[in-house]
Amino acid sequence: MAPKGRGGGETPKNLVRLVREALANSSQSAIARETGLTQSAIGRYSKGEGEPSQSTLEKLAKYFNVSVPYLRGEVEETLFTSDRAGDCVERISYNNMKLYEKYGNESEIIENMTLCLELMNIINETQKNEAEKAKKAAATLERFAEILNTNSEKATSD
Repeated sequence: MAPKGRGGGETPKNLVRLVREALANSSQSAIARETGLTQSAIGRYSKGEGEPSQSTLEKLAKYFNVSVPYLRGEVEETLFTSDRAGDCVERISYNNMKLYEKYGNESEIIENMTLCLELMNIINETQKNEAEKAKKAAATLERFAEILNTNSEKATSD
């Protein structure tokens, strides 16, 4: 955490870094306007001064497209981005083609691909409405894991 500042508390390191990166491409006034915060608050957070309130963290998380736990340093990674999701879908598609070539069960492959596309849509929506959509994404991932586990068990028993 950064040093204590106005209002006490500390500014989370991830927030300090993100604000500084944003200031390299934008002004305090532009960031303040887009987040609904004051210019002085943006300036303080860029210096690591002061502890943002929960509502401020929520505004900043939305602006930076990350989660509040990420800003606080409670989790390592930012939200699952559509680029990362695309990479995963490409790998899953490749694996599905290999499964089809080896075992030929087209209906399961189609179901896997449908779930991949559904997951991509959910992840994209998650960036807009994190909490509710994250639950849907988790449920879809669980279904997908069950299907892959079933396919894997079938493949090893053949």
